[in-house]
Amino acid sequence: MAFLQRYIFYFVALMVLAGCTKQPQKPVPPVVVPPVVKPVYKTAVLQGDNQTDTVGHPLKDDIQIKVYKDGKPFVNAIVLFKGSGCISKDSINTVTLSDGIAGTQWYLSADVGAQTMSVIICDSARNHLDSLTLHANALKNSGVGNLACACGFGGGRDPSYPTFYKLHSGRIIANSVTTPKYSDDNGQSWYPIDNLTNFFLRKMVITPNDKIFALTSAGVISSTDQGINWNLVVRDDPNHILIYDIAYTRGGILSYSSNFEMYLSSDDGKTWKKTQPTHSGNTLGWVNLTQQINGDLYVLSEEGELCKSTDGGTSWTILNSNPDNLYEFYSSIFIDDNGYIYLGRNDTSGGIYVSKDNGQTITKITFSPDLIGNLYNPGWITKQHDGYYFIHTPLNGYFRTKDFLNIESIGTRFNTPSNDFIVADNNNMILAAGKYDEYSYIPNQ
Repeated sequence: MAFLQRYIFYFVALMVLAGCTKQPQKPVPPVVVPPVVKPVYKTAVLQGDNQTDTVGHPLKDDIQIKVYKDGKPFVNAIVLFKGSGCISKDSINTVTLSDGIAGTQWYLSADVGAQTMSVIICDSARNHLDSLTLHANALKNSGVGNLACACGFGGGRDPSYPTFYKLHSGRIIANSVTTPKYSDDNGQSWYPIDNLTNFFLRKMVITPNDKIFALTSAGVISSTDQGINWNLVVRDDPNHILIYDIAYTRGGILSYSSNFEMYLSSDDGKTWKKTQPTHSGNTLGWVNLTQQINGDLYVLSEEGELCKSTDGGTSWTILNSNPDNLYEFYSSIFIDDNGYIYLGRNDTSGGIYVSKDNGQTITKITFSPDLIGNLYNPGWITKQHDGYYFIHTPLNGYFRTKDFLNIESIGTRFNTPSNDFIVADNNNMILAAGKYDEYSYIPNQ
């Protein structure tokens, strides 16, 4: 019996051991991860590298590059062209076409000698793919004749207002189809005012201490650091007001006009006084507020009415509303240091008129030679530091005179049609001229 129990015990133990024995298993093949094959990008320069020209000039050959992906033309790659010097902030973004080619025109900056242009290639997600550097050699200009400004291309933006404005420090600011620019070297080279990139700049006025007020798409803004940083003074809200013009008078009155009314400030926009010049038409705005030496104010309606106030804008009188001069329409006004009032006329007897008795009598000026004649709508008149008065006309460019007797055409004198110009402190004449109003200058005239 004991033997039988022992036998059963061994039998059960063998069965348990047999059940715990590890069975051999088939080997599991390793997971094979296919290698990641990254696309190969390559950029080739087709033309435009290693050219030589004068500062401010566009190189003869456009820059053209071709981008490849795995040996085939890469379409819709983003290409950034970024030059050196004063054009470094005027980067140009473009995309490659169906043939993988992208290009741009390279305007040389003001730096004599070696200049570079970086070309950066990205995909649609802005991932960097490739880059290269192009080179050019810039020669110094001759210093004679009509010279191209460096980094000044782009031209005047709004023909209704001047392109150029000069601060008392000598800095010149130019409006542009892109970002407004400034020059501290009498117009030879220009740099962008970055904080005005997203604004539509219409007009600027400069105070005696170089505070700037600018009329833009946002309203009236101001700068106390020569145009680099700006603060909002009056917001232009299309649903409530539409600002037509700003002005700053010899007596320190800042003004803006909108929707039948005009606002005056004697503390640079901190407080405002509303005034409503008398008008016989349906004018929406007032322009060219000007102050006489004796403090009288003059302003023009958009319909050409000339209004005068002798009490600081409290009350106004229309000077061209009687039957004898009902059809006299004025488009511009300028008062010189003698107190003479010069007016541009926009009617069938257009031309330049003058009043030497505060608007009581107004007579037409006959120039020698009579280049202006009956031209309609002569625009603004300004006086430059070289003693010349400059007269803008929308059809025939600019004229200048020192005595309002003898006159000459700027275009005739320099053989270049000009849409706007200004005289720098060193007597360089800065022009917005040519097919695209590219900036140029004439050294010391």
